[in-house]
Amino acid sequence: MALSRTQIPKPENHQDFERQCAVLWSAKLKDPNLQRLGRSGQNQHGLDIIGIRDDDPRKRVGIQCKLKSGDAKLTENEVRKDFEAALAIEPPLVEFHIVTTADRDTEIQLFADQLTVEQLDAGRKIRCVVWGWNAITDELGRYPEALLEFDDSYGVFGRQTLATIDKGIDLQQAGQEMTMAALADIQSAIRTLTPSDATVEVALAVEKHLDAEIDGYRDANKGGQRKVALAQFMALLDRIKDGKVSGRILFRIKANIGFCHHRLGDEQEGIKWLLEAYEHAPNEPKAIANKAFAHLLMGDWEAVLATGRDHFETETADEMLWSHVIQAARFASTLDDPLDLVPPQHREAVGVLLALALYWRAKGTDRWKALSRDLATRSPDERLARQLSAEADLDDVVRDNGYVDPASLTKSELAKLKQSSLTLSELWEEAKADGGKLDDADIALCGNLILSYRAQGDHSTAMVFVKQLLSVPDLDDGSLLRVAAAAMEAGDHPTVEETLPRIAPSPSRNLLAVQMAVTKGDWDYLAACRT
Repeated sequence: MALSRTQIPKPENHQDFERQCAVLWSAKLKDPNLQRLGRSGQNQHGLDIIGIRDDDPRKRVGIQCKLKSGDAKLTENEVRKDFEAALAIEPPLVEFHIVTTADRDTEIQLFADQLTVEQLDAGRKIRCVVWGWNAITDELGRYPEALLEFDDSYGVFGRQTLATIDKGIDLQQAGQEMTMAALADIQSAIRTLTPSDATVEVALAVEKHLDAEIDGYRDANKGGQRKVALAQFMALLDRIKDGKVSGRILFRIKANIGFCHHRLGDEQEGIKWLLEAYEHAPNEPKAIANKAFAHLLMGDWEAVLATGRDHFETETADEMLWSHVIQAARFASTLDDPLDLVPPQHREAVGVLLALALYWRAKGTDRWKALSRDLATRSPDERLARQLSAEADLDDVVRDNGYVDPASLTKSELAKLKQSSLTLSELWEEAKADGGKLDDADIALCGNLILSYRAQGDHSTAMVFVKQLLSVPDLDDGSLLRVAAAAMEAGDHPTVEETLPRIAPSPSRNLLAVQMAVTKGDWDYLAACRT
């Protein structure tokens, strides 16, 4: 069960921080025998804590705690020094984590990723990870017993929650018991009402309770717990199948099931549930938008546009419908201004303007760049706006040729590339942490992130993300070609040779193979190519 807190105080001394981290990592690693190492003055080999993951002694994990005061930051020298010390421990570690009270720092995490790759290239597999304070507090929500150590004010509520967990009550059972308790309270409260009033009051109260339960499971889905949320929604649907609930409740449950499947990568199952959900509440604004989204996923552009035409004059449609309409217009319309398809009152909605930026980009006009930057400023929490703004900066420098000489960059261009790579890196980390299957948009994001570092001439960092992208199953040929080209440019010939067999024959693939043969002096291969 994940719990949330608005603010957790930072520890004031190293001993407290180390003790708190020991409790957290004991829970994370599932290692009740995790140990704190040594005493002050002893050689701790860059470690404060050591344990094993999943009760497997071959999966040894080392943790170093770094208490930082005020705005002090962790430095690359500190990370490298502790990491190199930890490399000497026997039996060897497979993971090394630095846990710090300093704020999250993307550059330091990238440096840790680079250390990981350096060791991998040297023949050793060990992961180096840096946890900033923001990441630690996010993680505490998953481990209530650790949250108790970090935050005394969590106190009575936390202990009551732990007592509930210890009894083995899972979320589905708890939800059922809450429903029954709510019904008992409702029945008691309505004894003074007339029979007709009682029926209405019971129905409304049950609906209100189910809405709250659905909201809780939906938030788990948004928070990245896709599989957990899906199981909860399915259990709830099974629980109410014999009850008298409104079509609106059935729509909400089934629509959320559809979105869970979609984010887990099962697009067809997601489409099925979204369309089935619509039938329970065809006049609900969100149901109308979801139906259009299902048709968008199916590639039925005309059906999406028809839904827009049907609801252009009404007030029933959700604003997200118009985002879907503009996206469909990219493929099925030759309008100069797709906003003509959108009712005037919805033309300034963020979702609509993001779809418009994508429309303009697909049509090859630079108008999308100014709009994307404006949206990123107006809505800094909107991930797609941040991505499009970063990609606008990247496109300003790289343009269509996909390559730029780093030595020829102006200061302004270099600043754009650095900001672009920083933003795209943050978004890539968010996508990986989201809990769903990485989709084509996520993979394209990582491809642009690699390109931003290549354009700066920073091939070592580019290769960190190349390795990450290669771990994604079922990469398309276009992504594999870009990965192989980045590896060739970086001089990482083993990665090129590893990637080429995964790419279907094509002129671009053949050109890379010839370049690789020239590099290796494989004259037999080159001679065979001539024949």
